[in-house]
Amino acid sequence: MENTSKMPGRIRSRIRFRISVCLTLACLFPLCLCSRMAASQPPSAASQNLVDTGNHDHLVIPSAIHGVIKLDSGWRFHTGDDPAWADPNFDDSGWQKVDLQSTLAEQGIESYTGYGWYRLRLEPVPLPDSGQLDLALFVVPYSVGQMEVAINGVPVARTQGMTDHPTMYQSLPFTLPITHANADGTVEIAIRTWAGLSVSHGLLDRVHLGDSSTMQETLEMAISRRWGRNAISGLLAGLLFFLVSGLAATLYLAQRNHSEYLWLSLLCLSVTLRGIGETAWGLSWMPLSVYAIFSPWTSWLFLVATL
Repeated sequence: MENTSKMPGRIRSRIRFRISVCLTLACLFPLCLCSRMAASQPPSAASQNLVDTGNHDHLVIPSAIHGVIKLDSGWRFHTGDDPAWADPNFDDSGWQKVDLQSTLAEQGIESYTGYGWYRLRLEPVPLPDSGQLDLALFVVPYSVGQMEVAINGVPVARTQGMTDHPTMYQSLPFTLPITHANADGTVEIAIRTWAGLSVSHGLLDRVHLGDSSTMQETLEMAISRRWGRNAISGLLAGLLFFLVSGLAATLYLAQRNHSEYLWLSLLCLSVTLRGIGETAWGLSWMPLSVYAIFSPWTSWLFLVATL
């Protein structure tokens, strides 16, 4: 190959430019090919079953579904609280349309504290001969949002903290069956939500629709992931520190003149307590009001023992 160091500067610049263009095209070609192949793929069977009527007031679904349909659009939202809003005959046309893929703040809704309602109307077509549906919803609340779900005006499910005096827990996902439709074949979903903190994201994170068995499998996978993320590692680490704490306490009782064993025991105990608190909070075993007090005290104990 000819030595490019002896070429004029203009020729060297042209060579470098052509080489860079070739390398850029070589990198972009696989990406373009992959995107073209992805665009040419047919939509999934579940996505073909969902028909949007255009005005986002009703969603038409089949009476039998195999797979999962994401119910992101078509929702109506309003702040406040009124039991009449669960009535399937209630006119919610004046409520604001929202999409679950965007936050409430991004859709022009101001932050609020307390109650907010979501409503969605489904039209299953055609109804099965038995008149009963084999559908279920998989509902994922956002953070500490508490909620109660009514189907056709009948409350069917709620989170742990949604009581007469609501309490904030780390809300877990849940499923609920849809077995009956109204006389006209529609299914009205009304979700009453609450949080004692300022809400800007929206307390309804995701809603999926599918057959009962698929939704149950989805719930089991979500719970398994939550255990793996919030519980198993924390419990194992807590157990290890608890054993070290017990060993250090035993050494201190045998040798009272070595106070470092006592502080080591307290240090490991503080880590154990903090891990237990975080696990209990992540699995909805502890309300936010208790966790907000418990967590700073364990941090304070850890700091003192460390010093």
